[in-house]
Formats: sequence, C-alpha cells, structure tokens
Amino acid sequence: MKCFACGVEKDLNVLEVSRWANEDNLTDEPIPPLHVIECQSEWQSDTGQHIFKAVVVCLECHHKLEPDMWICEDSWKRLNPVIPFDKLPVTNLEKDWWNPENFKKYVE
Repeated sequence: MKCFACGVEKDLNVLEVSRWANEDNLTDEPIPPLHVIECQSEWQSDTGQHIFKAVVVCLECHHKLEPDMWICEDSWKRLNPVIPFDKLPVTNLEKDWWNPENFKKYVE
C-alpha cells in the first residue's frame, strides 16, 4: 500500500521503528509502516462546519506533518501530496477507519 503523501510503497506486514519515535510521541518499538490521521478542512461556510478527511501516511510523512490530535488542510497541502485534499476520503467513524487497509482503493 502507498502513503497518500509521498507515494512510497509499504508492506503493511513489515513493522518499522520510527527514527523520530521520541520526538513524534511514538513508541520506539516496531509499528506498522502506515497509519491513518484525520485532516481537518478549512471552515465550510455553506455547512457551518469543518470536514474531516482520512490520510494514510508513512512514518517519515507523519514526522513532517507534526500532528497533534489531527492535522489541518494547509499542513497536508504543504507536503505536495500524491493525493490532494479534495480527493481524500471523508472520515467515517462507524467503520474501522483507523486501519490503513480500508483505504487501499484510493492509491491503486
């Protein structure tokens, strides 16, 4: 599966250790190479709310994004991602959306 930001191909079965584990508040144990973060849109004046979309990122792009609880649309755009904000899937909290495998169809 590919990172939505840089497009690097990762095998979800091969765990990795982040070079920035302490800095990014990640464990220094091996973890999956891709994970999902919520990305908040700019304020939508027509609906009076923000839209949250899902991004699947590798550990290197995670570090570049410096996420807190989520990231904002501008942070995403600064990465010049292979999947632009408008093409990202809207978050669906009713599904197991934290699993990167649920988003394979967006990078195939």
